[in-house]
Amino acid sequence: PLRMDDASLLALFFDAQDACEAGDTRADTKLQALADAIGGGEGRVPAPCAWPRDAALPLPPPSLLLSAALNGRAELQLDKAAALGFPLLARASAPAREAEALLRASLAAWPQNAPAMMSLALLRRDGGDAEEALSLWRRVSRLPGSLCEEEGGEEEALVAEAEGLKLHLS
Repeated sequence: PLRMDDASLLALFFDAQDACEAGDTRADTKLQALADAIGGGEGRVPAPCAWPRDAALPLPPPSLLLSAALNGRAELQLDKAAALGFPLLARASAPAREAEALLRASLAAWPQNAPAMMSLALLRRDGGDAEEALSLWRRVSRLPGSLCEEEGGEEEALVAEAEGLKLHLS
């Protein structure tokens, strides 16, 4: 595997991000190659760190890059699910299941990944699991720099939506 200070990790990351933004059909393959390079190709996940608190590091740590790569792959799968008629028609589809697994792996690599938490919360909400969605939304709202920290933030609206969904599902 590549060393943590190896700038080629960052180059792989930006190449994969560019492919995603350009709609390149090789984007998922590039994101998987980045994940494999970081995990050594054996599915090992580097220990999560508290980046940016550990910002003395010369580059973002591998756990953050791995989390971003897995989240990027999940977003590609969510796009496929949307094409199937997400959320109602694609709830149990292979792309939706793959997206959920990738989002959970992304959070295992970097537990503070707010975009992955929000995507997973929305996926769980649409899947009828208001409890987990609410738990994830609350985790996001407690992250440093969260919009929910500011007066008039979104936490109350998210909580109200989840509570309403729980009542509807009861």
